[in-house]
Amino acid sequence: MEIGSEVPLFDGLIDLQVGGYSVNQGNPYLSSKDGVLYNRDGTELIRFPARKRVDSFTVPFKVRRIGDHAFEDCIVDRVHIPYTVESLGRCAFRRSLVSEVRLPGTSVIPERCFAETRCLKGLTLPPSVRVLGEGAFEYSAITTIDLTGVSEAGNSCFMGSDIQELTSTDSLKHVGTDAFL
Repeated sequence: MEIGSEVPLFDGLIDLQVGGYSVNQGNPYLSSKDGVLYNRDGTELIRFPARKRVDSFTVPFKVRRIGDHAFEDCIVDRVHIPYTVESLGRCAFRRSLVSEVRLPGTSVIPERCFAETRCLKGLTLPPSVRVLGEGAFEYSAITTIDLTGVSEAGNSCFMGSDIQELTSTDSLKHVGTDAFL
């Protein structure tokens, strides 16, 4: 998908037919590299193309934020997110075919971040994670997770998931409605 020089920054672009993005050099808001869409200075990964098929993808060190819906509906097996990333957006991996994610030192796994991920079976949360947002893992295939240090699990956090083993739930201070239903 080619993006002209006058197209502004937008939130949550999802086009299931896109295999890559190309941004006009004169665009003051957006940039692209290897078909992936970023904000102009490359500090936010806005959208990984839904039809770009790769076994693994490493987020560039320059990126500080993974945007809302950035990997939603994507076909990528493994994603490595470096320590430079400070936050993940809502629905960042929703319905993606990701099976392995190496997370940065964020404190929040936001709303529906890994919802409906049917290939992700387990996830190691970094010690910095304190909050799991509403529906963070709802209807996911995740079977094991260690909640060491997590103090809050939002409403419907694991609702409908395949969770079989939770470890270290002692730190949980708030558990939302239907969090483990």
